[in-house]
Formats: sequence, structure tokens, C-alpha cells
Amino acid sequence: MKKMNPLLRILGFFLASFLLVSCGRKAPPLPIEKSIPQVPGLSAEVEGQAIKLLIDLPSQTSGGNYLTSLKALIIEKREVSLDDPKKKEKQTEIKLKPRLHSAATLFIYTDEKVAPRRLYIYRVKAKKDFLVESPFSEEVRVYFRYPPKAPVNLEVIELYPAYYLLRFEPVYEDINSLPLELPLEFTIERIRDGKSFYIDLKNKTEYTFTKEGEQKECFRVQARFRYFTTEIKGPFSRELCF
Repeated sequence: MKKMNPLLRILGFFLASFLLVSCGRKAPPLPIEKSIPQVPGLSAEVEGQAIKLLIDLPSQTSGGNYLTSLKALIIEKREVSLDDPKKKEKQTEIKLKPRLHSAATLFIYTDEKVAPRRLYIYRVKAKKDFLVESPFSEEVRVYFRYPPKAPVNLEVIELYPAYYLLRFEPVYEDINSLPLELPLEFTIERIRDGKSFYIDLKNKTEYTFTKEGEQKECFRVQARFRYFTTEIKGPFSRELCF
């Protein structure tokens, strides 16, 4: 058997050593400015006796790399009394631990620590680790009142063949039975063939429509009002089907 050329042995040794060192070497960490999470998206709405925050979780860093984990979401909450402007503003911080996965990027948080006749101002930021976090999002403002009760006494009257009138009675109370002094508007949900169609009503509590044949249809009605710049929607009434 022929002996290996000494020069080839030396080259092979250096090549193997280089490969072993390269495989064990970790990729250099990203600069902090490129590992900062993108700013989360934020919107809010009144839901019952609470405020629901809808947070779009970031999926990438500011450097364009995929974000695989978050240490925390930090929500800044400010409360302002609308009845007593001189009262000191209250500020709190809420820390949450969301899980990131590809199936969903929407995170919902329900803030139940709210009171009527208050302005709530929210901002949110994403924290990747101890040193790295995104800037705060834009502010979202919610003027809070309890939603109105659902309308009652829905009825359908046939005015003449294939032409009908739906009417209902509003309830000028909120869901806690406190009186409402604000004007109400309404949304009618008309359900036909398993599909919903929505009709908005203003300054009236009746709706005329046509219907042909014996196909079943159902209606529900929802009351709503505007409190400063916040639209507040109540629950839907029971269905009326015919």
C-alpha cells in the first residue's frame, strides 16, 4: 500500500481543523438597533363594562429579521376624570406575556378596571429582552360610558302583501339601568339564508321592507351612541323571526 504524500497529510490536517472550528463558531449577535421589535398596532373599543384592546403583535424586528419571542407587552394607561378636570391624572403600567406564533398575530386584552365618565388613554410597546424594546405606539383614546340596553318589543306588521314594517322601542338606560341622556342610533341585523345584512337607522325606530315567499327571516336590533369621539354599542336584542 502506498504511503500518503506528507504534503497532502499536512493540507488535510489544516482543512479538518478549519472545518471543526467553523462549525463550533456561533453567528455574531445582531446589533441592538437591528433587533428592536417593530412597533405594535393598537386599537380599542368599549365592550360591556370593559374596554377591549386589540394589539397587533410585531412579527419582525426593525432590521427585517423574524421575531421569534417577546419578553413582554407593556401597556401604558392614563385615566382622566371628565367631571373634575382638576383631579390629578392617574397613570398605571400593565405588563403582559404574549406568545408569538405564525397562526395569529392579534392579541386581545380586556381592561375591566374602568369607570364611566372617564377618558382612558393607552399606548403599548413590545419588549424583546432586558435591553431591547420597541418605541411606544400612537395613543388610543376611549371616552368611557356603559353601553345602552338592547331595544325591546320588536314586532313586524304586514302593511300589504309582500310589504312589511318592523318597529321596536328603545330603552333610554345603560346596561346597569342608569338613565341615558344621549341620543340613540340603531343598527338592524337582517338574517336571511344564513347571511346577515346590516341597516343603520338615525332618528327613527322603524324600518320598512319587502319579502316574497315563505322563506324565514330574522331581525335583531342594537342601540348605540357617541360619547365625545367614542362610539359605544350595546348588545343586540333577541331575534324576531317570521
